[in-house]
Amino acid sequence: MRVVTHVTDGSELFVEFPSLVAGHHARFIVHFKRTSDYRAVTEGQVSVLLGQADTYAASATVEAPARPGVFLPTLTAPVPGTYDLILTLQTADDGIAHELGPVEVHASHEVAKAAAGGVADADEGIRFLKEQQWQTDFRVDPVGSRQLQASVRAPATLRADSAREAQVVAPVDGWITAAGDLQAPGLQVRQGDTLLRIVPRLGEATDHATLEAEAARARAAFRFAQNELARIRGLFEQGVIAERRLQAARADYESARAAHDAASRRLEQYGKVSGEQTGGVVVPSPINGEVARVYVGAGSYVSAGTPLMYVVDRRELWLEAQVSEADTLTLDAPTGAWFEAGAGPVAVTPETGARLVSYGARIDPRTRTAPVIFAFPSPDPRLRIGQYVEARIYTGEEREALAIPRSAVIDDTGSDVVFVQRDGEHFERRLVTLGIRDGDWVEVIDGLTSGERIVTRGAYLVHLAASVPAEVGHGHAH
Repeated sequence: MRVVTHVTDGSELFVEFPSLVAGHHARFIVHFKRTSDYRAVTEGQVSVLLGQADTYAASATVEAPARPGVFLPTLTAPVPGTYDLILTLQTADDGIAHELGPVEVHASHEVAKAAAGGVADADEGIRFLKEQQWQTDFRVDPVGSRQLQASVRAPATLRADSAREAQVVAPVDGWITAAGDLQAPGLQVRQGDTLLRIVPRLGEATDHATLEAEAARARAAFRFAQNELARIRGLFEQGVIAERRLQAARADYESARAAHDAASRRLEQYGKVSGEQTGGVVVPSPINGEVARVYVGAGSYVSAGTPLMYVVDRRELWLEAQVSEADTLTLDAPTGAWFEAGAGPVAVTPETGARLVSYGARIDPRTRTAPVIFAFPSPDPRLRIGQYVEARIYTGEEREALAIPRSAVIDDTGSDVVFVQRDGEHFERRLVTLGIRDGDWVEVIDGLTSGERIVTRGAYLVHLAASVPAEVGHGHAH
């Protein structure tokens, strides 16, 4: 059985077919997948053509796949000779031709068998079937060169900008009201929004009835002072009394009004207004952001200065890295950074909206490190304040290098290994020597050449296929 793998910009072809014998049928097992998403082609017409000069001596066409990605045309071989083999895929949107080069049509099976005697076994290598590839997150890409930036490793912590975080503390002694103002973690708030209310602690001899009585006395005194001021003003305008009597009445009015306002506020903070519990000292949010933590619950007693909530605006975070003293010698002016998060590397560069906040000019005498701080926009809700990350700070050095995605590399008992595609279903385990890493990409110093095709997604599945071939790789069910 002969196997051929051929790749164009639009599709990857993997075809298996027997030796061609004049006058005999030959079934071609044709696998087509799109190179855009590495998924099986599920519709279209496939033709197998044998040509000489400008004419086709034989052809076979199927109008649809036997199953996703697999087409099974059967060709009757023409008279013996050398022909150009071409496979075409025609879909509603496009037409693709794969020119596979010359093939031989033999006069008899004996001649074909003799000619195939020196051909290497097609099953040589690690076998991972097309059907298995299409059912998983699997991809093969060519090795090539790209610009890589050198970096130094530095432990780092994610912090909030000091202007975008706030510890909210109690302004007075008292009890957290059970009204509906107490905000829960995760809620978005704006500056000035009510976070909670505190019912202030009263003196030992003071209760709600006493406050009401004080408010009533203050209200009565205020009304008396208001009426008295109006009476004195009338007498002054008639010239009956001196101006000093009017000034004294005004002073009494202002004093009574202040006492009335203070008594009303005390009563409102402690008790009920218009039948709804709205009393208490309002504690507002000092910034726009998210309630990240709540340290108290309804009914709790707090003293002035007790932390109540932590509010933070996470639209921009700080990456604070600690660069070792030795690495500061190569880090003249940090140009950016990247760090590992759960979903992969996060770029902290001017291209992503990041900026350098500071680069410490002094080495910490205890840790022997210098801080580097970058501010960067953070739309990813999985990033947390205080989260520890392994960061790499760009040194500014760039170079063109042979590079592969980091996802292509498997750690095989301490050795860096990739899987090179021999044909559509066979792969070779290859040891590689790696250099600098730049985000998702890593430099290859030795072990690969430009243009070789390697597994860039799903490499661990090929590793399993090599380890447990009996369970992972079975034959086709065509």
